[in-house]
Amino acid sequence: MILNKITVGFVSQTYDTETKKFTAQEFVASDETTWENTHGEKVEPQKAYLRFDMIQPLNSSGSNGPDRKHMPIEQKVESSSINHSI
Repeated sequence: MILNKITVGFVSQTYDTETKKFTAQEFVASDETTWENTHGEKVEPQKAYLRFDMIQPLNSSGSNGPDRKHMPIEQKVESSSINHSI
């Protein structure tokens, strides 16, 4: 059975008005999650975890973010609203 794990959170994006490009973004996920089947019906939570691997925008040299790596997101903090599915 295919299930969707929905995590509450928010995204903060940094925009440079001179270059007219996004330079960074931060994804913050809460511990608040729900599980649904593909019909949108709530189901029992599963004991499964997948780290959020979010990619920073390309910088002027063509690499991702200041440290040129994917920026992993850990699952903690207060809630807001983001619907993230894999």
